[in-house]
Amino acid sequence: MLELLSLAQHRQRPLYFGKGALLAMSTSPFDQQAWLDRIGYTGSLQPTLDTLYKLIFAHSHGIAYESLDIMLGRTPKLDIASLQRKMISGGRGGYCLEQNMLFREGLRSLGYNITSLQGRVVRGMAIDVPRPAIHLLLQVSMPEGPYWRTWGSATSLPHRLYYCERASSRRRHTSRCDSLMSAAS
Repeated sequence: MLELLSLAQHRQRPLYFGKGALLAMSTSPFDQQAWLDRIGYTGSLQPTLDTLYKLIFAHSHGIAYESLDIMLGRTPKLDIASLQRKMISGGRGGYCLEQNMLFREGLRSLGYNITSLQGRVVRGMAIDVPRPAIHLLLQVSMPEGPYWRTWGSATSLPHRLYYCERASSRRRHTSRCDSLMSAAS
């Protein structure tokens, strides 16, 4: 289970996730065609819900989840140029922040409206137990409503997309998300 702590659009301000990891909009151009080639996607590029499902399927099957750099004590480089070098031209996978950031840029390059969400994992613990907000989720605004996608949590099965209803309080956002299976599966 993930607790949503804050909403932040990267165009407005950066998010900080732990030591040395800074999330910010990059000035590096995103190579949309290289990303599409890497994930093996050849379908429609129209920013629709059907295309989103198919992109999730392609990305999750084309780029592996891996955390080798973190396990080796390497500080992650989260700028778009580094992510493209590692995960697209380098053929490697990435952990949650890398996966979510690369996917976010891919979706933005196709015209999707994306909001980056900061959260923390609360499974197995009381919701008020302190722990860092070190997880990134993507909210995709669609005419059908808001949808969430994330990599690297127990809820991020390969082709899952979540439709969410959100209720806000002054300090905390809570959500009820219904899991949807991809039409591409």
